[in-house]
Amino acid sequence: EEYHKINSTTADLKWKIEVNEATIGKLSALIEKLNGEVLETSGQIEDVKAQIVEMKDQRKAENDAFLEAKKDDEDAIVLLNQAKDAISAYYAEHNIDLGKIQLVQQEPEFKKSQDQAP
Repeated sequence: EEYHKINSTTADLKWKIEVNEATIGKLSALIEKLNGEVLETSGQIEDVKAQIVEMKDQRKAENDAFLEAKKDDEDAIVLLNQAKDAISAYYAEHNIDLGKIQLVQQEPEFKKSQDQAP
């Protein structure tokens, strides 16, 4: 009977070893798969970081261009106002009558509907 008990224990241990080896094989394959996914995800994260840097650079360049254009527009407004003042002064000094179009310096007023909010 003791011999039978030993054989039974041995068989049980062999079966457990086989099951554990199979489990180890499955888990090893899962680990390899997950490590591959980690590497792929890390690569994607690096790509996104590079895209963010590129977008920030592009945004800065576009903002700089906008600010330069805005400054140019503001300078042009100042220059046009100076030119208008110089021409008006010239006309005034030489008693040149300004035509109807030159006198209009404000936007036209449009009729307002009674239903329009103030």
